[in-house]
Amino acid sequence: MSDDAKDLIQKVLTIDPEKRYKFEDIKAHKWFNLYIRNYAIPPGIIIGYNRIPIDYNILRELENYGFN
Repeated sequence: MSDDAKDLIQKVLTIDPEKRYKFEDIKAHKWFNLYIRNYAIPPGIIIGYNRIPIDYNILRELENYGFN
């Protein structure tokens, strides 16, 4: 796991609610912004109802790490 990913997880799991990362903090974190999609995620995706977009770049990256 990268140092940036560890940093984000630690900040999200902080016990003190005043110091814990909020959603806006997460979206602004370096790790969260490593990969920029070229499409918008539609709001309110409902599994089994909405078509979930497939990002083929992510699938290729997973294959590079040995995941099918």
